Amino acid sequence: MNMGGDNDDMINNYHKLTSDTTTFHEISYAEFYEKMNSGEDSIFYIGKPTCPVCIEFLPMLHEILRSKNMCIDYLDMDNFFESKSPDKLNCIDFFQTLNIFRLPALISTHGDMTYKRLPIYTMKTPINAWITAINDEFK
Repeated sequence: MNMGGDNDDMINNYHKLTSDTTTFHEISYAEFYEKMNSGEDSIFYIGKPTCPVCIEFLPMLHEILRSKNMCIDYLDMDNFFESKSPDKLNCIDFFQTLNIFRLPALISTHGDMTYKRLPIYTMKTPINAWITAINDEFK
């Protein structure tokens, strides 16, 4: 993917898509950790606007979520690491526990610290199939 002169446009598009409150609900790391332990079904998208793979992945995810009329939680890792949060080391440790070593990450949980993670795909069909299966499981 060419990240040259279009970089600002791609980052702006990423922010535009993640600002769509019909598909994404931005959460903090503390909220993410709490929801992983809440006993409630949740799906999370973890990404950042400065990640080339995230920039490529997000439009496909957004389109799929809109077609399914779904809204999922979004954790922006750039915002988190730019913040003055004291949780940075805890976050890194927790992500290692979850085997999250690269972004983007798409995770589902029943809120009991167990989770399923979509391997990183850039094709719409596997993303759609994974979200459909998780959504059906939550029903």
